Amino acid sequence: MNDNDHNHLNKVIYMGTAIVKEVIGIALESDGSDSDVEYNFLEDTYFYYNQRRPSKIAARVSTYTKLNDSDFRSHFRLTKGSVEILIKLMYKDWQQNLGRIPTDIKLGIMLSLWYLATKETFREVGDRFDVSRGQAHRICTKFNTLLCTHVKKIIKWPTREEMVNIVNDFNRLRGHLSFPNVFGCVDGTHIEIPKPMNGNSYYNRKGYYSIVIQAICDAKMYFLDIFVGWLGLLVTAEFGEIVLFMRN
Repeated sequence: MNDNDHNHLNKVIYMGTAIVKEVIGIALESDGSDSDVEYNFLEDTYFYYNQRRPSKIAARVSTYTKLNDSDFRSHFRLTKGSVEILIKLMYKDWQQNLGRIPTDIKLGIMLSLWYLATKETFREVGDRFDVSRGQAHRICTKFNTLLCTHVKKIIKWPTREEMVNIVNDFNRLRGHLSFPNVFGCVDGTHIEIPKPMNGNSYYNRKGYYSIVIQAICDAKMYFLDIFVGWLGLLVTAEFGEIVLFMRN
């Protein structure tokens, strides 16, 4: 390539850079010398994408946080106070880089709660919070993983002293009609799932595929114990006997 061709190429690059800067508003740093102009479209487009999108995401999150308490809870199934507790609980362990774009913890938690509270797909949830489908999946996976690491701090079997207090709470609820010495109420329910490969064992008596969850709560409806994973074919009574036996 001779000097004329080299200069012509530099001019073309410079003109292309100027046009792209005008179209998408990217301000590239340059020393003004044609021979030193370098332009990497993918790199600077990513810079634009990375710098502009957080403001849109922040606006989406801000819109939800401005909801009144009743509307917020109807959407996310938790109060704003509970979300703040989750943020404090997970803050130290939250990884900011879940993919190419850093993910704010508040966005991650609200996105995950929305997904758990609705039947929307990752594509729909991602579109709602302005992230990709893959990013939405990574965020929810990270949220659930962290939640499981902290679950024993929140859901735990009561001590003997705590049991006495719970018994008194139940007695206050029912007065002289209260069943004596109760410190927990147990029940089970089905969680609907897509048909597994060996689906027969998961097909329950209600006519859909599921796994079963057993939960025990105190008089204030706080969970004391949760056990999940049994096949939907098991009826609730059988499930309760098996799990309570296993707990012993």
